[in-house]
Amino acid sequence: MAVVSLPAGVFNPYSGVKTSVLILDKRVHKQTNKVLFVKVQNDGFNLGAQRRAVVDSHLPEATRLLRSWMVAPEKFEGDGVMAQAVERGRIGEGGDFNLSGERYLVSNQRQNALYPLVPFKEVCTLEYGISLPKQDRVEGPYPVLGSNGVTGHHNTFYIEGPVIVVGRKGSAGEVTYVAENCTPIDTTYYVKVVNPTVCDVRYLYQVLCTLNLQSFKGGAGIPGLNRNDVYEACKIPLPPLEVQHQIVAEIEGYQKMIEEHRKAIDELEQQIKQTVNKVWGS
Repeated sequence: MAVVSLPAGVFNPYSGVKTSVLILDKRVHKQTNKVLFVKVQNDGFNLGAQRRAVVDSHLPEATRLLRSWMVAPEKFEGDGVMAQAVERGRIGEGGDFNLSGERYLVSNQRQNALYPLVPFKEVCTLEYGISLPKQDRVEGPYPVLGSNGVTGHHNTFYIEGPVIVVGRKGSAGEVTYVAENCTPIDTTYYVKVVNPTVCDVRYLYQVLCTLNLQSFKGGAGIPGLNRNDVYEACKIPLPPLEVQHQIVAEIEGYQKMIEEHRKAIDELEQQIKQTVNKVWGS
């Protein structure tokens, strides 16, 4: 048996639903007591509506791994990142038969990391936002944050900023950084740092953006982001606080440069359009 996890938008523009392929083979079943999990993050196309071709597709390597598994499952050695064979007994622990490969695969994390990889829950936790009916969302100083962005304001202080908000429903797994005090509602999680003297919230935001939390969405029976899967599968690289500050400063410097270049490109595009209009107008 094998489970191949595909990118969430692989069937765009028709459907953005998360899809996995289940492969059953009696011969392989008799030869091993394990299940192969393969995670494809890049199928050769971007995940937008136009599905434009991109480089570095994972499909050739995923195909090679699957063929190797089908030929000799007892000799298969996964890399722990794209593919890993997991004992069936582990999958059924506690009576929870979950075929979400993220529970068993180590994704987006280098095994030879320069800094220690700390379990997610030891660094931060995903806390539920509050239940706040629409009629209670009045004009106030604190933005109300839901899965669809700012959905109003409120007069009651709730979480002291800066805050990292993670979509729980709707835009499940989407990570947003909010510099001000705000009120996350029950369609979201907010991130609670376990020890602020050890982990900087701005550094943590940059790390969470790389973890692809959107891949931890549940299936049809479990909609939204499953935080227990995140806790089990994700680890946070944790350098000293001073190094975290240096990393954030460097990233923010690059982001500023990117924004400046984007602005320059937009201005050039406008100039090109104006020139073309003059030509056609003449």
